[in-house]
Amino acid sequence: MPLSTDQTIGAIDLQNRLISCLRTCDALQEAANIGLAVSGGGDSMALMQAAAKAFAGSRHRLFVATVDHRLRAGAADEAAFVGRSAAALGLPHDTLVWEDSSGPGNLQDRARRARYTLLADWAKAKDISCLVLGHTADDQAETVLMRLRREAGVDGLSGMGETRMEQGVMLVRPFLTLRRSELRRFLQNLDVDWVDDPSNEDLAFERIRMRRATAQLAELGVSVENLAQVAENMSRVRSALQWSTARAAHECVSVRAGAVVFEQNSYQRLPDEIANRLLKGALKWLTRQPYAPRRAAMDRAVATARTHGTTTLCGCQLQVSKGRVWIFREFNAVNSLICRLNESWDGRWELSGPVETGQIIKALGPQGLQYCENWRDLDCPAAVLHSVAAVWKGDEMMACPSAGLDNGWAASLTPSEDEFYQSFLSH
Repeated sequence: MPLSTDQTIGAIDLQNRLISCLRTCDALQEAANIGLAVSGGGDSMALMQAAAKAFAGSRHRLFVATVDHRLRAGAADEAAFVGRSAAALGLPHDTLVWEDSSGPGNLQDRARRARYTLLADWAKAKDISCLVLGHTADDQAETVLMRLRREAGVDGLSGMGETRMEQGVMLVRPFLTLRRSELRRFLQNLDVDWVDDPSNEDLAFERIRMRRATAQLAELGVSVENLAQVAENMSRVRSALQWSTARAAHECVSVRAGAVVFEQNSYQRLPDEIANRLLKGALKWLTRQPYAPRRAAMDRAVATARTHGTTTLCGCQLQVSKGRVWIFREFNAVNSLICRLNESWDGRWELSGPVETGQIIKALGPQGLQYCENWRDLDCPAAVLHSVAAVWKGDEMMACPSAGLDNGWAASLTPSEDEFYQSFLSH
C-alpha cells in the first residue's frame, strides 16, 4: 500500500537523519576508504543502505564485511544474503570466517574479540582507516545496564564511544542517537529485508536479559534515551578526568630505561581517581594490553606507590626507591622471551647496531648486568635493568644501550614515550 503524504514526509525525514549522522561524522569525512561491518541484522543492514545513499558519487569508497563465527546453522546463508544485498548496491563484500571457536573461557567474549580482530585485519589489508558499526541508542542503554551490574566507574558508564581505536583501525558508531526501531522503520520504508538472529531471543546471554530489562525500566519512567544520556554525561566526565590525568603525567611522570617513573611526592598529592588512572596508563603502555587489573588490585598497587615497598601485577613490577615509583616489566614475565635482531622484543623494544652472526635479543637479567660496569651511574634500580632488551651472542652479553653499554647499538621503544603521554587523552 502506498505511503500517505505524512508517511512519505516522515520517511524522507528519517532517511535524512541517518544520512546526516554519516555525513557529519568527522572521522568519516577524513577517510578515503570506509568499511561497513554488516551482519545481516536490521541495524547493520540499515547502516549499509544509509551509507550507500550518503556517500554516493563522493570520493569515499565503501567496503562491506560479514563475520561468520560458525557458531550456529544459517550463519553462512546470512553472510551470503549480505553479499547479495551489497552487490545490489554496487558494494564489494567479503565474508570473514572465525576458524577457531574451540578453547577455554567465555565463548561470547572470545567471539567478540575474534570478530574485531578479523575485521581489523580485513580493514588494514584494504587500507580502510574507518570501520563503521551499526550500534544504536538501545545498544548503548544495554551496555550501561551491563556495566552498572558490574559496579563500573565513570569509564564503564560512559558506554560505547562514537569513535575508538581498535588494533590500528578507527571504529565509528554514528547511530548512537538513533533507536533500533527507527532503523527498522527506515528499512521498511525502502522495502529492504533483514535477518533476525535467533540468539537475540536467548536469555542465556546477558545482553538479551538487559534488553528485556530496558522494557521493564521504561514502565518505571527510565527510558532508553535516559540511559543513553547517562552514558553521554559520563563520557563528558571521563574527558575531564583524562585531561587532568594527562596534565598530571606531564608534571610528575617520566620514562627511563623503558620504565615509567612517578615522582612520589607529586603522586601522593594526586586525587585517588587521577592516581589510579596514571598507574593504569603505565601498566597498559608497558604491556600493550587494553585492560588494566580490577579495581581492588589497582587500589592495593596505588597504596604501595604512595607509601613504600614493591608489588607485582599484570606482568609488571612496581617498586618504590629513593622518592620515585618505578613501574616496569617483571623480569620473570620476560626472562624466556628471545627474538631475532630484526624483530620487536617483548612487543616494544627495537635494537639496531652492528650485526654479527648468532646474535639474538633477550632480557639483560642479573647475568648481563654484570657486564655493565657503570650501571649504577644511571641512578636506576637493578630490577628495572634486568628486564630491558640486550644483545646476546651465546652466553656473552654484547650490548645493552639502556644499561649504559651500547657498543654501537641503539634502543627505541614502540609505542614511544610521546605515545605514552598521548594515551591518556584517547578513549
